[in-house]
Amino acid sequence: MKDNNPLVSIVVPVYNSERYLSECIESILNQNYANIELIIVNDGSTDNSLSIAEQFSENDSRIKILSQSNSGVSAARNLGISIAQGDYIGFVDSDDAVHEKMYEELLSRIIKDRTDMAVLKEYVVRQGSPISDKTGVLTSKEALNRLLLLTFPTSLWAYLYKAETIKPLALDEDVHFFEDFLFNFQALLNVEKVSVITGAYYEYRSHDENTNSHGVSSKRLTCLFIVDEIYDFLNCRVDLSFLRTTVIFSESHFLVSVLLPIKYKDLLENKVYVRTALSRLKSSIGSIFFSNVVPLKYKGYLLLASLNIRILIFVMFMGQQVRKIIRLFKS
Repeated sequence: MKDNNPLVSIVVPVYNSERYLSECIESILNQNYANIELIIVNDGSTDNSLSIAEQFSENDSRIKILSQSNSGVSAARNLGISIAQGDYIGFVDSDDAVHEKMYEELLSRIIKDRTDMAVLKEYVVRQGSPISDKTGVLTSKEALNRLLLLTFPTSLWAYLYKAETIKPLALDEDVHFFEDFLFNFQALLNVEKVSVITGAYYEYRSHDENTNSHGVSSKRLTCLFIVDEIYDFLNCRVDLSFLRTTVIFSESHFLVSVLLPIKYKDLLENKVYVRTALSRLKSSIGSIFFSNVVPLKYKGYLLLASLNIRILIFVMFMGQQVRKIIRLFKS
C-alpha cells in the first residue's frame, strides 16, 4: 500500500434505484480524494438502474459493474467486498449521496490516528439529525459498548474500513433487519482503535421504500437472531464478558422494533409473526425487566406486550389519537 495515495473501494448495492442513482454516482465520482474504485452491484434491478450505471462507466474507468440475480443488499455487499481491490473499503446506499470531502476526511483521520477504521458521528437525514456524542479515538471495547447501546452508528455507510479488517467477514444474508449492526459488531472485534469524526458528510434519504419504514414482515423478525450470534461471539472472548449486560439493551430495542408495527389485523393475518415475536419476548422479559441499562419506557412497553398484546395495541392506538388531537389544537 502507498500510504500517501491508497486506493479506496466504494461498494454501492443497487436495486431499482433509477430515481436517485445518478445523484449517488455523481457524488462519489466528485470526491476530492480521487483514487477510488466504484463498485456498483446490480442486484437484479428491473428498472433503468443498470443502464444508468453503464452510462457513467463509459466515461470513468474507476467504475466496475457487477450483476447478480436479486439476492438482497447483504449478498450484493458481500460480492462487492470479495472483488474490492482497495486498501480501504466504504459503502454507499444507491438512494443516498456523499459530500465531496467524505472519503478524504475519513481516510486522513485513519492515517493520522493510526486506527483501523473511521466512523462519522453525524450525518444528514433529509428528515432528521445526528448520532453519538464523542469525537477522537475510541478503543474497540468502548466502540462495541456504544454500538450495543445504539449510541454509535450502525450503518455500513457511516464507516471507512481497512480492507484487511473486513475482507475475512461477510454480512449474514439471512438477516434483513439491522444486518449492518451485526457486521459492524464483528468488524469492531477485529480492530484495536476507531477514529470518530465530526461533519455531516453523508446524506441519508429517508423515504417509504426504506426497510425501516416497512411494517410487519418476516424480514423484520430476522433481527431477533442477532443477539444469539453476539452471545456466541462473547462466549469466545472472556475480556468482553462485561458487554453481556449491554446486549440486553440491544435485544430490548430489537423486540420493540419488531412489536411496534403490529396492528389488530396482524393478530389474525400474521399469526406466525406475532407468535414468534411474543415467544422471544417471554423468554427474555425477565433479564430485560431487571436490567439497569434498559430504559423504563422499553420495560413498560415490553412488559405489557408480554402480558397482553391486545391491550398494548389499544393503548398505543389511543395514544396516537390523543397526539393527533393535540396537534390539531396547536395548528
